Amino acid sequence: MKKIPCYAIPVFILVIIVVPVTVLNFSGFSYSYRHVAVAKNTMKALAMAIEKYKDDLGYYPPDNINGSEMIARYLCQHLTPVHAPGTDANIYGPYIVFKEENSTADPDGKKRFLSPLGGEYSYAVIVDSDKNRSAFVIVDPGLDKKLGGTSNSKDGFVPDSTGDANDNLIYRSDSQSR
Repeated sequence: MKKIPCYAIPVFILVIIVVPVTVLNFSGFSYSYRHVAVAKNTMKALAMAIEKYKDDLGYYPPDNINGSEMIARYLCQHLTPVHAPGTDANIYGPYIVFKEENSTADPDGKKRFLSPLGGEYSYAVIVDSDKNRSAFVIVDPGLDKKLGGTSNSKDGFVPDSTGDANDNLIYRSDSQSR
């Protein structure tokens, strides 16, 4: 019977421990990567929904409320704009599907559309130098669910000094950042 070399046992134990730990670490990475990919696709779908809203109604959805609330209120339900008396009303939307697993409600019962990463969106309509509401920015706060900045009508999204914006997903319709 052949003897097992003394170094073989520690190597065998090392392989039994290291391989599963490595696999578990990569599966966690894969899980995060998949969620970020879904969030990026959701941002593209939201951008298309906002543009379709503008095509139908002639203007972007308002930005005077929370971005997640704006999505739920203006993009996830049927809209009937005010029309001239005696004319037929057009019904528009919904522009994106509202799923209960992608939502929450605040204490007042207002529904909010959440990112696949769990955070609330920020949204602003960008006003150009001629005071035209010409573009928009929508921001997903990323895996940490911290926005790390503000959205405004002049600059779009402005990160603050906390570094919390490093994992944000940002879409600007005027192509300055996507």
